[in-house]
Amino acid sequence: MRRAYTWHRPDLALGSALVVLAGVVASSAAALPRGAGFFASAQFFPYLIATGLALVGLVIVRGARQPEDSQEAVPRLDGWAVLLIAAGLVAELVLLDTLGWIPAATVLFAAASRAFGERRLWLDILIGLALAGVLFVGFDQGLGLDLPVGSLVENWLDAD
Repeated sequence: MRRAYTWHRPDLALGSALVVLAGVVASSAAALPRGAGFFASAQFFPYLIATGLALVGLVIVRGARQPEDSQEAVPRLDGWAVLLIAAGLVAELVLLDTLGWIPAATVLFAAASRAFGERRLWLDILIGLALAGVLFVGFDQGLGLDLPVGSLVENWLDAD
């Protein structure tokens, strides 16, 4: 006896969109110049991202196929968590030019941690500061990309 299956349309749409996005990223990467880099060419990371997008998309599409008789509960959307993460993103955008990357990313990390259920704000701030600091140094020293320092810090440094 064959089991009847149905498709969970939102998952099917999301997975399919990720696979299409992977194709777009890969085709854009193909248009990049093939220069020789220290670690890898300019095409390496876009192809890596495209591969990851395609794999995640295919896993989601595979999971979208469900038996017709399954009685899985539809997950509820936690509006408070979504609001906290959205507020953290807005705060990061507002604070980025003035305070810089490290404090802005710390605020976003603390908001996201709270949204996922963490209640120790001081620990979230310390972990956020550490992660943002490591990322700042990694982008600046490792990749040669400048993340915003913040106008307050720049004014303070120029005052000396």
